[in-house]
Amino acid sequence: AMATAFKGNSTLQSLHVDLFNTGVGDQTGMAMAAALTGNSVLHSLHMDLFSTGVGDMTGVAMAAALKGNSALQSLHLDLFSTGVGDKTGVAIAAAFQGNSTLQSLHVDLRSTGVGDQTGVAMATAFKGNSTLQSLHVDLFNTGVGDQTGMAMAAALTGNSVLHSLHMDLFSTGVGDMTGVAMAAALKGNSALQSLHLDLFSTGVGDKTGVAIAAAFQGNSTLQSLHVDLRSTGVGDQTGMAMATAFKENSTVQSLHLDLRSTGAGDQTGEQWLEALERNVVLQAFSLHYCWETAVAEKYMERVQKNMERNHALDVQRHALASIARCTVDAAFRSLKEKVFRRCIFRFFLPPDCTLMPLEFANTYDGFAQAPSLRTAALAPRDPFAVTDRPKGG
Repeated sequence: AMATAFKGNSTLQSLHVDLFNTGVGDQTGMAMAAALTGNSVLHSLHMDLFSTGVGDMTGVAMAAALKGNSALQSLHLDLFSTGVGDKTGVAIAAAFQGNSTLQSLHVDLRSTGVGDQTGVAMATAFKGNSTLQSLHVDLFNTGVGDQTGMAMAAALTGNSVLHSLHMDLFSTGVGDMTGVAMAAALKGNSALQSLHLDLFSTGVGDKTGVAIAAAFQGNSTLQSLHVDLRSTGVGDQTGMAMATAFKENSTVQSLHLDLRSTGAGDQTGEQWLEALERNVVLQAFSLHYCWETAVAEKYMERVQKNMERNHALDVQRHALASIARCTVDAAFRSLKEKVFRRCIFRFFLPPDCTLMPLEFANTYDGFAQAPSLRTAALAPRDPFAVTDRPKGG
């Protein structure tokens, strides 16, 4: 009845149907799919079929509907703990490869019968898709392994439109082959702004951790990074490598790293404290690992202090930037002068910090021009550039 109603509706643009843990099955799923095919006004659909009786008949029908629908821009399909398998996964992959309107896709296939056939198909599809900007794929507790992981990495490398990727590979068969490949893809990708990579309880180790560290040091577009490495083979080598790389990163503003139940210890914590002293871009940070109580108290206090400093720097930067239009004069007679503002702002930075906001960066004042990190994808209020300190400045 619900499916029939929204098929005939000509005004509804957003629909969220939550049927979690109910008695619905493929009859409902296929009816909803048929309604979606004939609907030309719905822009956003969230279907929660978690822990219901639906299976591949529903999954394949929904995929066919998605491929034939030319209005839907956002789809969240929750099939967690249902009877779907690779027939559904491959069909969904083919659908969003051929779809030219969908911009956001969240598919939850946790604890289902899907495996590498689905994972590889999805990777191939999103590599060829030119409209999808946000992709969230949950594959926790499924049969996927390194074949899927490496295919997703290859797709990420070649994709130039995806801005946000959330890959949940918790409790799957992936290992360092996937981790190293994903790291290389991250380093080579120039579009992705947000990455959430869940490798909790997988076979990855320090090879993956060190590679990810090197990747986000070299990446100049990523702004948000969440890496979950709990219950893996990583240790202080990973924790310290990430801290070292983080010192030099000038774009990541939100970083969350979970190393609980690994070999990472207080060496990792101490290295991160040193890194946080130097990094002035980060606005949100969390690190979880096994530490001694005394170290934990010192750690939390210093992390909070550095985050407060970074927030204050952001306020100070906007205050200086809003005084008046900058000039390229260098007589140190007015705050209109870019070089004067730069010297004032540098006073508030840590002694060994080599970052400078773009609006104060060297241009025509006798110093080398700073390389710009601004791209169309970056928020205009947050760009920083790397610049050498002038002698005597």
